[in-house]
Amino acid sequence: MFFICCAVMLVTLSFPSLTHAAGTYKYTSEKYGYTIECPQKPVGVVPLNAISPEENGDVLIFDNDGYNIKKAWAVSVDAFKDADVPDLDKISDADKKLLFEKLLSNGYEYAKVLPIDGKNALYTVTAGTDKEIKTYIRGANNHYAVVMVEHPALTKESIDAYQKGLISFHEVTNKTK
Repeated sequence: MFFICCAVMLVTLSFPSLTHAAGTYKYTSEKYGYTIECPQKPVGVVPLNAISPEENGDVLIFDNDGYNIKKAWAVSVDAFKDADVPDLDKISDADKKLLFEKLLSNGYEYAKVLPIDGKNALYTVTAGTDKEIKTYIRGANNHYAVVMVEHPALTKESIDAYQKGLISFHEVTNKTK
């Protein structure tokens, strides 16, 4: 599983208005069937399987130092199984509570359900000194995970941009699958 950790002192997580699609560059992946608003045009886009051979998707690179990625969003497709992330639009409150308890006892310090592209998605933050922010999005055609990558540490500005990008995420017709 694609797992890039970053150290960060997390501030209170708050999402921008869900009706506000922020960003300055709309990235569209016809191959993997999604669009997302980025804080800037990526300096490069590389296949996720070049970094993590068992995964497919895109890595949208916003800052790098040669081959070292300093800031990026990794968008993975076929990223989870139904058993791992249940349909959050159909889950009962009791099962949602059990899911959160399971996450919090297995290395996560924060989990929240939020609407993305008309469906409920799962936003998570890992616990400990090294942080990973990962959002699981169930589309009609695919199961996506969007991971925020930043080295050496996650910043509030980057977290805000990532959250604004998430609320703009939209699945489009996947032409090549």
